Amino acid sequence: MRGLARRWPAVIAAVVALGGAGPERADAGELVTWSLHSKRVDPATAKLGVSAARRDGYPKIPRDALRVNALLPDGYDPTRRYPVLYLLHGDGWGYDFWADPEGGDLLDVAAGLPAVVVMPEGGRGWYTNWWNEGARKNPAWERFHLGRLIRTVHRRLAIRRGRRWHAIAGFSMGGLGAVDYAAARPGYFGSVASLSGILSIQRPESPPAFDGLSASLSGSIDGPGAQPETHQDVWGDPADQEFYWSAHNPVALVENLRATRVLVTSGDGTPYSPDDLLSASYGTPVVALIESTIRSYADEFAEAADAAGVRQLTVNRRAGLHTNFAAGLGLSEAISWRLFRAVPKSPRQWSYETAARSGQAWNLRFRFARPPEELITFTRHGHILAAEGSGDVVMKTPRCKKRSSLPLRLNLGTCRVGIRREAPKSRRTR
Repeated sequence: MRGLARRWPAVIAAVVALGGAGPERADAGELVTWSLHSKRVDPATAKLGVSAARRDGYPKIPRDALRVNALLPDGYDPTRRYPVLYLLHGDGWGYDFWADPEGGDLLDVAAGLPAVVVMPEGGRGWYTNWWNEGARKNPAWERFHLGRLIRTVHRRLAIRRGRRWHAIAGFSMGGLGAVDYAAARPGYFGSVASLSGILSIQRPESPPAFDGLSASLSGSIDGPGAQPETHQDVWGDPADQEFYWSAHNPVALVENLRATRVLVTSGDGTPYSPDDLLSASYGTPVVALIESTIRSYADEFAEAADAAGVRQLTVNRRAGLHTNFAAGLGLSEAISWRLFRAVPKSPRQWSYETAARSGQAWNLRFRFARPPEELITFTRHGHILAAEGSGDVVMKTPRCKKRSSLPLRLNLGTCRVGIRREAPKSRRTR
């Protein structure tokens, strides 16, 4: 897995900054870097991480732009179209984590993968539009990734159409982000892989654990006296904003994933190999405790997903610590799992929960007049689309565009909206 370490300077030399046009044909796998700007995330003020490479100490991620690494497959030809894997990094790292041999070691692990791999900057943002006392922005990582990033990928690169060919995966914090994003865009992502991901955030111990981790990272990355991010910055108060926590909690979003292929990998807190021990960022007891806790998250998520009827769920339990080596190991397992297998194109029966002001559930686009203050549930059964919750919403489907108030029922055949009423109680024979 470390076979490219000696060739890393040559790889760095091959990195190019792309403008609006796509690259020419690549004779071998090529790593390209984009610098993006967005109104959703200001890199000058956002909480960012560090480079995975520690050869020069503890270098910080540049703050002049939001960078994205993209690995093009061998023989990339812009006249063809390719599958795409979005790959998310963990807390404290940055966009270059996966491409670095001392990080996720992507160029070795994914050698020969016939797909584009996109690795965006995610900072220490938890792949969330930060609650920030109700602002839901500053930063808005979710809107940046699910909006600007995806549009840029499809504009600059030759990507295949269809959810089967769009996969997402992530390690640790990135595993949380991958599942959240797959749940937010089920009509776009066909497969998702959580690699030692944090799949449960609404446990009693979650807020203090989050704050402790943030304080530790902020002290080492931002410097003494820096103000670390808190759980209230990201998701709000666990009681007062319970709906917002649920809207970003993979365990609570399993209904959104019923037609999605899902892989969950995790270790048990014991070393997988000597390389696993050697790549530990912290002491062995710490990375052992983190991974064993993550195993309990994985088990909780798997139980919830199974109960929700997620049909294509794979859970891989093995030895392992919470290390950079584990990230590469998890990615190799995801590749072996076959990230681009067939999935349903657009089911006629689905359920979708969200607290986003705007988004897309399958072929339904929605935008609320005001950000929801509760978890909204959309359901489809055949030609009937129903929505539970409250608020004024504009909905667009291939045949309809309607402005209405929730709760509601929309007949997708006639495009008529009606007030959603409780189902009549069944009559029992006396």
